[in-house]
Amino acid sequence: LALTPTLHRAFDRGLISLNDRYQVLIKNNFIESNDSPYSLKQFEGQKILLPKKHDWFPEIYKLQYHRERFGFHK
Repeated sequence: LALTPTLHRAFDRGLISLNDRYQVLIKNNFIESNDSPYSLKQFEGQKILLPKKHDWFPEIYKLQYHRERFGFHK
């Protein structure tokens, strides 16, 4: 996944993930200030931009593994 440094760290730390429809998930217990323009929650439910070639899409099984590893619920 090509992510900004902030989103990359959040993904690596399990604060955000992606569902099987490539929409952003935010960890339920993640707390942040709602008035920040840099809030992660602003991305919740948004679909990521995908490559033109389907072969280059992030693999679903890897996203599923990431969600399981960090305890995301469906």
